Amino acid sequence: MEYCAKRNEIAYASSDGMVYIRAFSPNGSEMVLLNTLDGHDLEITVVRYNHVYDRWITGSEDGTVKIWKPDAMECERTLSTQGAVNTLCIDKVNGCIVTAVEHAIKVYDMDTLNLVQTNIGHVDNIRTLTHVVERAQYISGSWDKTIRIWNSYRRPTRRRRPNEDGIVSR
Repeated sequence: MEYCAKRNEIAYASSDGMVYIRAFSPNGSEMVLLNTLDGHDLEITVVRYNHVYDRWITGSEDGTVKIWKPDAMECERTLSTQGAVNTLCIDKVNGCIVTAVEHAIKVYDMDTLNLVQTNIGHVDNIRTLTHVVERAQYISGSWDKTIRIWNSYRRPTRRRRPNEDGIVSR
C-alpha cells in the first residue's frame, strides 16, 4: 500500500492480481475508485509511487517491475528482474528503482532500465527495504534475521578537464 500526497491517492494490491487506486479521504465511503492497474502474471508484492518521475511502480512474484503512465494508467515499460520481486523502494534522490529480488538488492536506472548496482550479502529473502536520504544509504531487512546497510547508488559525474590554459571549463 502506498499513499501519494502529491496526487492525494492511495494505491493497494489485491488478491485478485490488480492494483486499485483511489482518491484519498478520511471518510472511507468517499474514497472513489480512480483506476486499476492490471498486467502482472502472478501476485503483486509491492506498489510504490516514484516522486522523481511521477509514476506508479509495481513489483511482482512474476519477476517483473512495471512502470505505469501517470494518468492513462497503462503500463509504460516492463523491467525483468530475473527473479521474484519481494519488495522495492524508490531512491528519493535520483528516482532509481531499488528492488529486493530474493537475496539481492538490484538498483535500476529509471531512464534506461539498466541494472546499475547490485548488493549481495543476505542469505535469505529480503522482506523490507528503505532509502535513507540523509545518510545516502539503503537499509534492508531479511528473513535471515539481519538488517544490512548499503551505500545508495550515485550517478557518475563527468570530470571536467582543464583546457590548454589550465582553466576548468563547464
